[in-house]
Amino acid sequence: MLEGFYGWIKNIAFFYIFVTMIMNLVPNNSYRKYIQFFIGILLILVIITPMMNRFGIGKSFDAQVVLGEIKEGLHNLEGANKGLEDLKIHELKKGYQLEIEKQIETIVLARGLYPVKVEVELSLDEKEEESLLTSVSIIASRTKLEEEAIIIEDIIVGQDRLDSVEEINIKNDIEDVYNISISNINISIQG
Repeated sequence: MLEGFYGWIKNIAFFYIFVTMIMNLVPNNSYRKYIQFFIGILLILVIITPMMNRFGIGKSFDAQVVLGEIKEGLHNLEGANKGLEDLKIHELKKGYQLEIEKQIETIVLARGLYPVKVEVELSLDEKEEESLLTSVSIIASRTKLEEEAIIIEDIIVGQDRLDSVEEINIKNDIEDVYNISISNINISIQG
């Protein structure tokens, strides 16, 4: 009993030495009141901890503190996990989109044309948790272009342009592979 009391007094003495050291290190008096408030709360805990342990409240209090920390940590992990899930879905969708664009470039090359630009749009099907191809836009050329070449297609106003055989074949190939409506596939052949 007496050893517990001496330990308690020793803890309070060490606490005061620590507080004195901290207060001497604070350069600005404007922070002093906040530090004193926090130190006052810690002093209360140092003083009442032996009494709480004596009556068995300390273990319950410690358990509640630990449980609170675990719950807060779990909440933080869930928030971080949600952020990672969103990032993972975004990165997977982007990778999937790039892979489809490469595959469509291969289809265009197989039909004897050179892909200049391929863009695809995906939408996420929440129910089945998969990405669905919603539209495809292709600019192709009959001749291989240099990297910095810019080609502007002739613009014809007031006249509907009919799809060429090459465009129809590419659209049919894409429709067969990706199960997308031909009306959602736009192809422009240059040169």
